Parts: sequence; structure tokens; C-alpha cells
Amino acid sequence: MDGQFTNLLYCHNEIMLPSLSQVKEKYAKTLRIGSFVFSDEIVPVWNGFKSINSALRYPLSMSTIKKTGNKRTALYRTMIKCLGQSANAANQANKSGDPSVPAKIKICILTDGANNLDPHDENTVKQITSQIQDKNQVQLVLAYFKTDDGLSIDQFNAMAKATGFDHKTYYFDITEGKNVDERARNFRRFFGILSDSLSRDIASM
Repeated sequence: MDGQFTNLLYCHNEIMLPSLSQVKEKYAKTLRIGSFVFSDEIVPVWNGFKSINSALRYPLSMSTIKKTGNKRTALYRTMIKCLGQSANAANQANKSGDPSVPAKIKICILTDGANNLDPHDENTVKQITSQIQDKNQVQLVLAYFKTDDGLSIDQFNAMAKATGFDHKTYYFDITEGKNVDERARNFRRFFGILSDSLSRDIASM
């Protein structure tokens, strides 16, 4: 398990954040980033939403990951929290920014498990996501990393559709690795693919 956490630390700090930093430098985008890790509990990597330069100074740590509990998966609760906090951040940005250029929201949630904590009903998420009218303004991304006891691709697609977190989906099977080292390489490779795709999408928003 610790090996998986080490991979997550590396990918978050050494792949995802630098990739977003390049988007800001190349396209002069104003980015505000929030980051959470979750299992039983949802724990912020840093407080609120930060600029990319500030976020780079607050890397994900093992102590933060361990605060989540690492036993079960509060997936739907995390979706709801991310939707609410992102909407609040966008409202704040709109109050202080150019009214002709409203803030855009992109939420990406990564999980290796199905929801198994309250709320259990997908409709608790769907009630919120169904209010999104412009997918260019608010885009919801769900990335699934399949482990030995994970969801099949059909189960994943059904869950994404039922929650409305299906604007863009990824399904990565890291179980194809023959041993721990191969699975670790698969995880990092897939994370790199996801990070590149997210960065291109953000650059085009």
C-alpha cells in the first residue's frame, strides 16, 4: 500500500503540478488550483485555491494522505464537496474579475474504488451536476485506476453516467503489470497521459 502512496505523491508533485505550471507560462492562463485526497475522510492538500506558483510550494505529503484513513472510498461525498467548493471559488473570482470573462471550472477526480460510504445514492450527485448547462464553462472529469478488486469498465461507465461525472472519463487498468514494479510504471505512465490531456484541455478553455 505504501508503494501506491509513493507513486501518488510523485505523480501529484512531479507530474501534475509542473504540467499545470507549463500551461500558465505558455498560455498566460490565470489558474487557481484546489487539491484533495480522500478515502474515509476528505483532506485538503492545501487550504482553499492557490495560484500554481503557490501550490508548488505546498506539495502533497505522506502525512496528508494518512489523514484520509485509507480504508474506504467516500467518492460521492468528494464529488459533492469539489462541486461546491469550485462553485464558491468561481463566484469569488467573478466578483473581482472581468465580468465579460467568467471563471471556468474543471474538476478532475481520480479514484481506484467504487463509492462505499454515505451518501450511497448517485442522485445526490446527479441533482447538482444536472444543473450544469454549459460543459465548456464547467467540465467534470473522472479518472479510474483499476486495481485487482476494482470496477469493470461497464460498471465504471454506468457510475459516471449515473452521477453526471461523465463529461470526460478515463479508465486505466494498472493490473496489467506482472509485478509491483510494472504496476508502478503503469500507474505513472497513465498518470502522465491524464496530466497531459488535462493540461491541453485547460489551455484551450
